[in-house]
Amino acid sequence: MGWGGDGKGGGWGAFNWMALAKMMKGKGKGGGGWSRRPSNELCVWLAGLPEGPRDKDLNKKLQEHMKQAGECTWASIGKNGQGHAAFKTKEEVANAVATLNGSTFEGLTLTVDVWTKQEKTEA
Repeated sequence: MGWGGDGKGGGWGAFNWMALAKMMKGKGKGGGGWSRRPSNELCVWLAGLPEGPRDKDLNKKLQEHMKQAGECTWASIGKNGQGHAAFKTKEEVANAVATLNGSTFEGLTLTVDVWTKQEKTEA
């Protein structure tokens, strides 16, 4: 007696699973159609950074350092001492390469270059 009334299939009624699947379309893993990562033309490659575990505070300091060349929207340091930073415009990328290459960050000399996609090598 408890849940559905008289036990003859009443209560919540038939559930339309197909309608639910249509409503949920594109909401699962990786479902978004846009990427937060900027295009390669708006990124610079960085070397000479401090090696070690990732550190959000150090990434913020790097972003502030990169803002000397323009509006740096994002910067990240990898554990191997390399990283990258993103800017709003291609002109700011060129300015970053020209002005920040050889600059000092956390006592280390930075190498700043345009971001290029690594070529695939056949094994």
